[in-house]
Amino acid sequence: LLAPLIASATGLAATSITVTVLSTLAAALISTALSFISSLLLAPKAPEIARNPDEPTVYNISGARNSAQPFGVIPSVLGKARFVPPYAGLPYTEIVDNDQYLRLLVVWSYGTCRISSLKIGETAIDDYEDIEYEHVTNDPGLGEAEEITLYPDQVRQEDLSITFDQDNSGGYSTWQERTTPIETDEIGITITWPQGLTRYADSGKRLDFTTHVQAEYSVAGAASWTSFVDEDVVAHTAQPLRRSWRTTVSRDQYDVRVRYRYVISAALEKPDRVRADATWTALRSFKNEDPIQLDGLSYTAIRVRATDQLNGVLDQINAIVERRIPVYSGGNWLTTGYSRNPADIYRYILTADENKRALGISSIDDDALAAWWQFCDDNNFTYGHVIDFDISIWDLLVQIASAGRATPSVVDSKWGVIIDTYRPTVVQHFTPRNTWNYTGQRLWPEQPHGFRVRFVNQDRDYITDEMTVYDDGYDVSNASIFEALELPGVQNSDQAYVIARQFLAITRLRPEIHTFDVDIEGLVATRGDRVLLNHDVPLLGTGYGRVSNVSGQVITLDQAIIMESGKNYSMRFRLADGETLLRSVVLTVGEYTTVTLSSSDPITDTPEVGDLFMFGPVGAETFDLIIHNIRPSDNLTATIECYPYSPEIFNAAASIPVFDSKVSTINTHSMKGPANPEI
Repeated sequence: LLAPLIASATGLAATSITVTVLSTLAAALISTALSFISSLLLAPKAPEIARNPDEPTVYNISGARNSAQPFGVIPSVLGKARFVPPYAGLPYTEIVDNDQYLRLLVVWSYGTCRISSLKIGETAIDDYEDIEYEHVTNDPGLGEAEEITLYPDQVRQEDLSITFDQDNSGGYSTWQERTTPIETDEIGITITWPQGLTRYADSGKRLDFTTHVQAEYSVAGAASWTSFVDEDVVAHTAQPLRRSWRTTVSRDQYDVRVRYRYVISAALEKPDRVRADATWTALRSFKNEDPIQLDGLSYTAIRVRATDQLNGVLDQINAIVERRIPVYSGGNWLTTGYSRNPADIYRYILTADENKRALGISSIDDDALAAWWQFCDDNNFTYGHVIDFDISIWDLLVQIASAGRATPSVVDSKWGVIIDTYRPTVVQHFTPRNTWNYTGQRLWPEQPHGFRVRFVNQDRDYITDEMTVYDDGYDVSNASIFEALELPGVQNSDQAYVIARQFLAITRLRPEIHTFDVDIEGLVATRGDRVLLNHDVPLLGTGYGRVSNVSGQVITLDQAIIMESGKNYSMRFRLADGETLLRSVVLTVGEYTTVTLSSSDPITDTPEVGDLFMFGPVGAETFDLIIHNIRPSDNLTATIECYPYSPEIFNAAASIPVFDSKVSTINTHSMKGPANPEI
């Protein structure tokens, strides 16, 4: 979230011809439905599940592994998600009374979080024995730890497998040497006897056998050695044996060397009866500083004992994580809570400390966001995602807005959204009288028979799922042309279905782009507004002009209109206050500059002199459009691009079928071993 805030999006380029009809050229320029949709106002911004091959997202837990990501992106949980977090501190082992313990530290997110359903792979962590964990979530109401005790220092462990050469006459092995990282405050080593440590009598009884370990350290390169281990190790066990030692040093980088011998008075007569091979298995460097140096993170420390219940590498820690942010309540965002509403998350991204160019409250259009919040709540639109990859603030805002059928908007220097939904109000009327340089495009994207929609399914424990959404007239028996649609942040099948169906409707019902220049009248409208167009070039309506006189229900026009027999006509007027007035016209075949408004209309309002009029067959006197883009120019002029309003789009998913997921749950490698056999 450190990318700069981008203030505007790129619009469609206007053509230089009057009417552009794209047929075969359109197939080359816009070959798929999704590439066509992406050129429209509400583009489905869909970054890949793995945007950067060097920094894979942890969006889906199946097969994911905890890993260290030095200089990588700290995860930022938005909404609610299950995921596998990166290590905040490298895992290391310790030996206590021959038991091996693993300590690890994972970081979940910036901010205050609520962590639940903590698992190792697919198994709840509480199903294991001898395991401890601490959450630091920055939420005092949850009663979590304020600081961790299970992972108190910065630890760097080098796993080794150095077997000492044995001398059956009791002499020392050769020194084995390794070097610690810089800034080491404590040194630790572990020696392991993988086959046990014992000797066998003729009867087969195990007897004590004594060995000796020496270890020394020196400032790196100085060769001035100080002993910190010089002791016997005695045992009579056939089980793996481990011993660890640790010493405090002045902060520096150190060379560490270790050697080993059998403690015997004479050469072994029967060395085959001795099990005493030793291996140097770990070198640890401790730095006595808090492993978490950045304030405001949520993380978990875990300490687990290696027993017969655990096998394999412990690198599948995952949990459901929710982010606490300001939430809309009582008409404002003054309270905090755990929200998945896209409006809450969108506003948080604009104002959060993670955004290095965060906006002040005065730059947020809270009225627009409040309306969008209610729209998302009414439609059960939610957003949940883990941002663990590089993404600009603009692209993230587009992604969040798309989950709630909206697009980012900036009006009068205030950030809000434009919702793609029903718009009962017409904001402006355009004809050749108040526009010029009209151009039009008709696009023919290849219409798919359906989308294969990928989303994270919260009903299946947040695995990546896929559903097929068909266009009208197609089903599994006859559909053959599909496109893949990814919906980041969408976590339920109903929402995925609604969005996919509306995208299918868009490809069919918004195939045209209308572009024209306007003067100061363009200031009335903004992106996303509904406008009406009457124009002779694309044959939208059959007449236009201004009212020159009004006498009762008889209207005199400054430009003649033509009526044909057998047709019914209507006339729309833009009144002085910007409102629209639609009246039926008494049919008089021929060309006239006066018309009589029908007395059968439920209203008898009339226009005033100077009002714009738009004339044509009933229902076709104007064309409904939505403003896609406005490009300001000199002297208060602007170029406006529009596409069809097509309200049928919003009812494209009137009936949502029950989703039957076909994705099989991936069985991850179990960390839990089988039950102990009973003998």
